[in-house]
Amino acid sequence: MDRMPSQYVREQVRFTTAPVHLPRDPGELRDALDVLGATEILLHAGDHPHRHGDGAARLRAALDPAARAAVRHGNATAWYRGSDTAWYRGPDTVATPSPSFASTHHVPEVPR
Repeated sequence: MDRMPSQYVREQVRFTTAPVHLPRDPGELRDALDVLGATEILLHAGDHPHRHGDGAARLRAALDPAARAAVRHGNATAWYRGSDTAWYRGPDTVATPSPSFASTHHVPEVPR
């Protein structure tokens, strides 16, 4: 390994919002979201028809409008397009995506 494990996680792993188990204290919640890098690696998941308490509402309340847009659809859009999330700036402003990892590195094909 030539980088910190957290860098590999940020490049190759995404987390979903359901079920969400977050701190109840708003300050601790914001700190946890900052440490996690929520605005970059969280993807919305509704988990319908299941209900998991008020975690989703507390998460929405802790995110500013741009972060909410990223978590609700921007991060998934970027992830499934194969690029990093840095280009996504909200539903009305989309910059040119940066090259995906797969386009800059040899990635073997995985049989389906």
